[in-house]
Order: sequence, then structure tokens, then C-alpha cells
Amino acid sequence: MILKQPKFWNSKYNVYSLFLLPITLLYFILIKINEFLKKLSKKKLNLKIICCGNILIGGTGKTPLAIKIYNELSKEDKCCTIKKNRTEHLDEINLLKKYTKLFSNNKRFLSLKEAENEGYQYAILDDGAQDYSFEKNINILCVKSKNGFGNEYLLPSGPLRDSITKIKNYKFAIINGGLNTKLENRIKTFNKDIDIYYSKYEIENKEN
Repeated sequence: MILKQPKFWNSKYNVYSLFLLPITLLYFILIKINEFLKKLSKKKLNLKIICCGNILIGGTGKTPLAIKIYNELSKEDKCCTIKKNRTEHLDEINLLKKYTKLFSNNKRFLSLKEAENEGYQYAILDDGAQDYSFEKNINILCVKSKNGFGNEYLLPSGPLRDSITKIKNYKFAIINGGLNTKLENRIKTFNKDIDIYYSKYEIENKEN
């Protein structure tokens, strides 16, 4: 079943977002508590961790980017990908299994520890920016050019799963789609030192 994002998530001022603000406030408190508790016991691993993440729900091109990075790193180093084992992630898991060496447990840290024990030098996370139970070396922000950050409200008033201010934690931003200088400037508002690049999908095997 394909779920479409509500249209009001793209509108800054609307009655639906305002009506949902009490729930949004509760959600904000819960994610802050979770972040605080996870950081109390944050673990450091010996392998390098690259996280392809985002701050809003929905597809933003994380899986193709993880595969692309894997293809480049695995030419010279022992590299793997990490995806949390959830039934709703089955399509992405199968894709990563096909094109990469994938570790997929119910907890990302267990997958990372398994990869570390097998001597992997790099682990690429497909999602996991909001997992604070371990240290990451590089965070890459994935966002679609067309939708950007919507109305910039947290769930359920908007599409954000984390505060837009968390852009400050990312080293790179990958905008999927066409040139969007307005979005670039918005990203730079929260992280003036971030490096921004663009990506796009290309259809292969058109005759098949």
C-alpha cells in the first residue's frame, strides 16, 4: 500500500498543522528524551561509519546513495552496508543484499558490531541519523529537490522526523533532483560549512 503525504505538510500556515501542534509538541519531547538516553551510553566502534540519513519521512534517495558509496569504497577497502531489519524496509533490504554486503539486524549496533568482528573497515548506514547509540564519522543529508523540507514542522504537523536545526550535524547534503538554489540557501542557514551536491536517477535497460 502506497501512502501519500498530506498536502497540508507543504503549507506553512494551515489549520490542520495548528490543530496537531499539541501532538507535535509531545513528539518533540519524546525524541529529545530518546536522544538524551541514547547519548548517555553511546558506543564507539573501530570501523568508520558513514550515515546516509535525513530529517524527514519518506524516500529521499538514501538507498541508491548507500550503494553508490559502497561501490566506490569497496574498490580498495573492505566495506559493507547496514540496514535495520524491519518488514517495511524489505524492498530496500533486498536491493542492498543484491548489490552490497549487507548486515541487517533488529538493532543497527548489533549489525555494526558483527561487521567490526568480521574485519570490515567501513560501514555505510542506509538511514539511522536519529540513532544516537553509537558514534558516526560522517553524516550525509539526503533531501528531494522538489519537496525540500515541506512546511518544516515536526510530525504530525509536518513531514519532519527531526528538528531542521539538526542540519548542523551533517557534513554533506545530497539534493536529489533539479537545481534548487532556494533549498540550498535554506540548508546553508543551519550549516554554512556543509558541502552540497546533486544526484539524479537514470533508467537503465530501457528495452527490458
